[in-house]
Amino acid sequence: MKNSVSSRKDLTILKIEEEVFDFRHAAFFRQTIENLVSNENSKNLIIDFSHVKAIDSSGISSMLLAHQLSNQCQGLAIFVALCQQIKDLLKLTNLDKQLYIFSSINEVMTLVEPTKKNKAPRYFKWVSQN
Repeated sequence: MKNSVSSRKDLTILKIEEEVFDFRHAAFFRQTIENLVSNENSKNLIIDFSHVKAIDSSGISSMLLAHQLSNQCQGLAIFVALCQQIKDLLKLTNLDKQLYIFSSINEVMTLVEPTKKNKAPRYFKWVSQN
């Protein structure tokens, strides 16, 4: 699976650079997410779907897995730039209510404001509290 990883503020951005996110990419995606969330500095992920135009059930399962793995590490997986077809599919399955979905990386960035006390993003502060 073609992808790129970058960071912005306290977030790691995983950009999927495939037009179709399907069963062929599930194992590699899982390994990538596991590697990222195991890193202390990468617990909060933005997963950019701006290149993805189609997804199958394995791709949806991979999205749920990213959500679960991030949560287990006291982080978040945020999905951005989903095409309308993927949004409709997630809505049909009610997963749009379970996953963190935003229209763009910039929209997420406007919500992230570091606090002076612990330098943790304010939006994600509740995640680190038990």
